[in-house]
Amino acid sequence: MQQQQPDPRWVPQSAPSIPQPVAHAPVPQQKVAPNLVQSYVNQVASQHPGVITPVADGEYSSVELPSRFAFYGFTDLYVCPFRAKHLGKLQKANREQSLLAMVEAVSAVCYTTAPAFAGRPMAFELTLPDFFFVLYWLRLNSFTKSNYVHHAECKDKNHKKRVSYTINAAEFDRQLAAGEITQEQRDEIARLALPEDSLKLSQIITNTTMTINELETVPDASIYSFADVPELVMRPPTMRDVLEFADAPEMKDEEQRSEFSFLAQLATHIQHVAGYLTLKQRIDIVGECTPDQVALIKDFEAQLKKYGVEERVRITCKECGAVSETKLSLAAHSFFPFE
Repeated sequence: MQQQQPDPRWVPQSAPSIPQPVAHAPVPQQKVAPNLVQSYVNQVASQHPGVITPVADGEYSSVELPSRFAFYGFTDLYVCPFRAKHLGKLQKANREQSLLAMVEAVSAVCYTTAPAFAGRPMAFELTLPDFFFVLYWLRLNSFTKSNYVHHAECKDKNHKKRVSYTINAAEFDRQLAAGEITQEQRDEIARLALPEDSLKLSQIITNTTMTINELETVPDASIYSFADVPELVMRPPTMRDVLEFADAPEMKDEEQRSEFSFLAQLATHIQHVAGYLTLKQRIDIVGECTPDQVALIKDFEAQLKKYGVEERVRITCKECGAVSETKLSLAAHSFFPFE
């Protein structure tokens, strides 16, 4: 296979159009990183590369990803709002709860100027936090007049206690019959009891607090590497990994799911710089790792600091009046306002 020159960072490839690299030997013995039990100690500064190729485009806008492009072989990304021709794919994603359809739709409205990625579906190359950042950008720039309904649960202790009176009604009846409580006490419990559904909150979102956390440091590549196999690099999982993981037949087999999930989780954190390795190929590699190498990969995962978009909303319980601030957690396939 003709290979590109190794890049110091991972250079992802599009699996359908790139020949698969030859099988690799088991990863050689690797020294365990120091201070494995400590968090965020083996870090180096992450430098934002900026937009290295200015373009004159009245439709697309340059976006600065929260990761600062630290894990990619490209240093710019351009995105344009959705148009009517994209709505069918978005509706399919929502109707079928299809993450693949959503990633395909996002890929249709973004590109990079990096020549190695010309024509590739770029949303598949993004890490999960960066992908959701692009979803937020598209939501704000494509659906400017749409409302969203946020569903949550009231956490007020007194409210939950009153609901418990309904849930445990049979127990209170038993206590009354046993003489453990009086009729007056049972009547008061019945008066205070609230239905379980009263804890469910729904509120149209008109205002939220959105925070974008940038990745300021990254795991030190000089520590998190396989010295004898420099072509294998560690990096966060991408949307392509997420889809391969979710669609793997082993995930539908109860007997294989647990072991597969363990190896797949490790495998999503490595890749080959010269050509895309499928998840199965990477599982074969990590399956030959020593316990020390497994610890190294797992510590790399632990060293990945949180970055991306965090959106919070204040919601008021109509039953008890308690006000709480909750973090919005939206599934990708239902991120946009479709019935």
